[in-house]
Amino acid sequence: MDLGQWVYEARILEGRPATTRADLDLAHELRGAVVVCVEAAMAGMPLPAGAVATLNRVARIPTLSPQLVEPGRGLRWVSGTPVAGALAAVARDAVELLASDAGPRLRTCAAAGCGLVFYDASRPGTRRWCSMATCGNRAKLRTHRARHEAGPGGNDGAGTQRPGASASKPQRRRRTTKRRP
Repeated sequence: MDLGQWVYEARILEGRPATTRADLDLAHELRGAVVVCVEAAMAGMPLPAGAVATLNRVARIPTLSPQLVEPGRGLRWVSGTPVAGALAAVARDAVELLASDAGPRLRTCAAAGCGLVFYDASRPGTRRWCSMATCGNRAKLRTHRARHEAGPGGNDGAGTQRPGASASKPQRRRRTTKRRP
Protein backbone atom coordinates (compact mmCIF):
# COMPACT_ATOMS: atom_id res chain seq x y z
CA MET A 1 0.00 0.00 0.00
CA ASP A 2 1.36 3.42 -0.79
CA LEU A 3 1.72 6.22 1.76
CA GLY A 4 -1.09 8.39 0.37
CA GLN A 5 -3.50 5.45 0.52
CA TRP A 6 -2.40 4.63 4.08
CA VAL A 7 -2.98 8.23 5.24
CA TYR A 8 -6.43 8.14 3.63
CA GLU A 9 -7.41 4.71 5.01
CA ALA A 10 -6.16 5.66 8.48
CA ARG A 11 -8.73 8.50 8.25
CA ILE A 12 -6.11 11.10 9.02
CA LEU A 13 -7.01 13.08 5.90
CA GLU A 14 -10.27 13.39 4.00
CA GLY A 15 -8.91 12.44 0.60
CA ARG A 16 -5.95 10.52 -0.77
CA PRO A 17 -3.09 13.03 -0.88
CA ALA A 18 -0.28 13.15 -3.40
CA THR A 19 3.01 12.11 -1.84
CA THR A 20 6.58 13.08 -2.54
CA ARG A 21 9.85 11.21 -2.09
CA ALA A 22 10.52 13.43 0.95
CA ASP A 23 7.18 12.34 2.47
CA LEU A 24 8.08 8.69 1.95
CA ASP A 25 11.55 9.14 3.46
CA LEU A 26 10.02 10.92 6.47
CA ALA A 27 7.46 8.12 6.91
CA HIS A 28 10.19 5.45 6.84
CA GLU A 29 12.29 7.41 9.32
CA LEU A 30 9.32 7.90 11.65
CA ARG A 31 8.27 4.25 11.42
CA GLY A 32 11.81 3.12 12.32
CA ALA A 33 11.95 5.47 15.31
CA VAL A 34 8.53 4.36 16.57
CA VAL A 35 9.43 0.66 16.25
CA VAL A 36 12.74 1.09 18.10
CA CYS A 37 11.14 3.14 20.88
CA VAL A 38 8.15 0.82 21.32
CA GLU A 39 10.38 -2.26 21.45
CA ALA A 40 12.55 -0.57 24.09
CA ALA A 41 9.47 0.44 26.11
CA MET A 42 8.07 -3.10 25.92
CA ALA A 43 11.39 -4.49 27.17
CA GLY A 44 11.56 -1.94 29.99
CA MET A 45 14.73 -0.44 28.52
CA PRO A 46 15.62 3.24 28.09
CA LEU A 47 14.49 4.74 24.78
CA PRO A 48 17.35 5.24 22.27
CA ALA A 49 18.34 8.92 22.05
CA GLY A 50 18.48 8.99 18.23
CA ALA A 51 14.98 7.55 17.88
CA VAL A 52 13.63 9.97 20.49
CA ALA A 53 15.22 12.87 18.60
CA THR A 54 13.50 11.70 15.40
CA LEU A 55 10.10 11.45 17.14
CA ASN A 56 10.50 14.92 18.63
CA ARG A 57 11.61 16.45 15.33
CA VAL A 58 8.68 14.98 13.39
CA ALA A 59 6.24 15.93 16.17
CA ARG A 60 7.30 19.59 15.74
CA ILE A 61 6.20 19.69 12.09
CA PRO A 62 3.13 21.91 11.72
CA THR A 63 0.16 19.65 11.98
CA LEU A 64 -3.19 19.60 10.29
CA SER A 65 -5.68 22.34 11.11
CA PRO A 66 -9.43 21.85 11.33
CA GLN A 67 -11.43 23.91 8.86
CA LEU A 68 -15.19 24.28 9.04
CA VAL A 69 -16.87 22.95 5.90
CA GLU A 70 -20.34 24.20 6.66
CA PRO A 71 -22.26 24.46 9.93
CA GLY A 72 -23.69 21.04 10.72
CA ARG A 73 -21.72 19.41 7.89
CA GLY A 74 -18.49 18.81 9.76
CA LEU A 75 -14.93 19.81 9.16
CA ARG A 76 -11.92 18.85 7.12
CA TRP A 77 -8.26 18.78 8.04
CA VAL A 78 -5.87 20.85 5.95
CA SER A 79 -2.19 21.72 5.84
CA GLY A 80 0.29 23.17 3.39
CA THR A 81 2.07 19.82 3.62
CA PRO A 82 -0.74 17.33 4.30
CA VAL A 83 1.32 14.11 4.44
CA ALA A 84 3.97 15.64 6.69
CA GLY A 85 1.19 17.08 8.85
CA ALA A 86 -0.42 13.65 9.11
CA LEU A 87 2.94 12.09 10.05
CA ALA A 88 3.39 14.81 12.69
CA ALA A 89 0.05 13.77 14.22
CA VAL A 90 1.28 10.15 14.33
CA ALA A 91 4.56 11.26 15.93
CA ARG A 92 2.68 13.27 18.57
CA ASP A 93 0.56 10.25 19.43
CA ALA A 94 3.72 8.14 19.78
CA VAL A 95 5.35 10.79 21.99
CA GLU A 96 2.29 10.90 24.26
CA LEU A 97 2.13 7.11 24.48
CA LEU A 98 5.83 6.71 25.21
CA ALA A 99 5.81 9.54 27.77
CA SER A 100 3.17 7.66 29.76
CA ASP A 101 3.69 4.49 31.75
CA ALA A 102 2.19 2.40 28.93
CA GLY A 103 5.28 0.23 28.35
CA PRO A 104 4.10 -2.75 30.41
CA ARG A 105 0.72 -2.66 28.61
CA LEU A 106 2.13 -2.68 25.06
CA ARG A 107 1.71 -6.06 23.39
CA THR A 108 2.53 -7.70 20.08
CA CYS A 109 -0.43 -9.41 18.42
CA ALA A 110 -0.37 -13.18 19.00
CA ALA A 111 -1.81 -13.95 15.55
CA ALA A 112 0.55 -15.69 13.17
CA GLY A 113 1.83 -13.24 10.58
CA CYS A 114 0.38 -10.09 12.16
CA GLY A 115 3.03 -8.49 14.37
CA LEU A 116 1.08 -5.31 15.13
CA VAL A 117 1.70 -3.67 18.48
CA PHE A 118 -1.27 -2.51 20.54
CA TYR A 119 -2.03 -1.02 23.93
CA ASP A 120 -3.77 -3.54 26.17
CA ALA A 121 -6.48 -1.61 27.99
CA SER A 122 -8.24 -4.73 29.29
CA ARG A 123 -8.67 -4.86 33.06
CA PRO A 124 -6.59 -8.02 33.62
CA GLY A 125 -4.04 -7.04 30.95
CA THR A 126 -4.37 -10.32 29.08
CA ARG A 127 -5.51 -9.23 25.62
CA ARG A 128 -3.82 -11.31 22.93
CA TRP A 129 -4.84 -9.85 19.57
CA CYS A 130 -4.65 -6.41 18.00
CA SER A 131 -8.30 -6.76 17.00
CA MET A 132 -10.83 -9.36 18.01
CA ALA A 133 -12.71 -8.63 14.77
CA THR A 134 -9.79 -9.73 12.60
CA CYS A 135 -6.85 -11.54 14.20
CA GLY A 136 -8.72 -12.86 17.24
CA ASN A 137 -11.62 -14.13 15.17
CA ARG A 138 -9.28 -15.87 12.71
CA ALA A 139 -7.32 -17.54 15.51
CA LYS A 140 -10.48 -18.77 17.24
CA LEU A 141 -11.87 -20.01 13.92
CA ARG A 142 -8.66 -21.98 13.23
CA THR A 143 -8.84 -23.53 16.71
CA HIS A 144 -12.51 -24.39 16.24
CA ARG A 145 -11.91 -25.99 12.84
CA ALA A 146 -8.94 -27.99 14.10
CA ARG A 147 -11.00 -29.27 17.02
CA HIS A 148 -13.88 -30.36 14.75
CA GLU A 149 -11.64 -31.87 12.08
CA ALA A 150 -10.24 -34.16 14.77
CA GLY A 151 -13.64 -35.85 15.01
CA PRO A 152 -15.68 -36.97 18.01
CA GLY A 153 -13.87 -37.71 21.25
CA GLY A 154 -10.71 -36.01 20.07
CA ASN A 155 -9.77 -38.85 17.72
CA ASP A 156 -8.21 -37.50 14.53
CA GLY A 157 -9.27 -40.56 12.53
CA ALA A 158 -5.75 -42.01 12.36
CA GLY A 159 -6.04 -43.96 15.62
CA THR A 160 -4.28 -41.29 17.66
CA GLN A 161 -5.91 -39.28 20.35
CA ARG A 162 -5.58 -35.55 20.73
CA PRO A 163 -3.43 -34.64 23.78
CA GLY A 164 -5.57 -33.91 26.81
CA ALA A 165 -8.72 -35.52 25.33
CA SER A 166 -10.37 -38.37 27.18
CA ALA A 167 -11.30 -41.53 25.31
CA SER A 168 -14.96 -41.28 26.23
CA LYS A 169 -16.28 -37.84 26.79
CA PRO A 170 -19.56 -37.84 28.72
CA GLN A 171 -22.35 -35.87 27.17
CA ARG A 172 -23.85 -33.09 29.25
CA ARG A 173 -27.56 -33.38 29.86
CA ARG A 174 -29.59 -30.26 29.55
CA ARG A 175 -31.67 -29.52 32.62
CA THR A 176 -35.25 -28.84 31.90
CA THR A 177 -37.79 -27.30 34.17
CA LYS A 178 -41.48 -27.88 33.98
CA ARG A 179 -43.71 -24.87 33.83
CA ARG A 180 -46.44 -24.78 36.37
CA PRO A 181 -49.87 -23.63 35.25
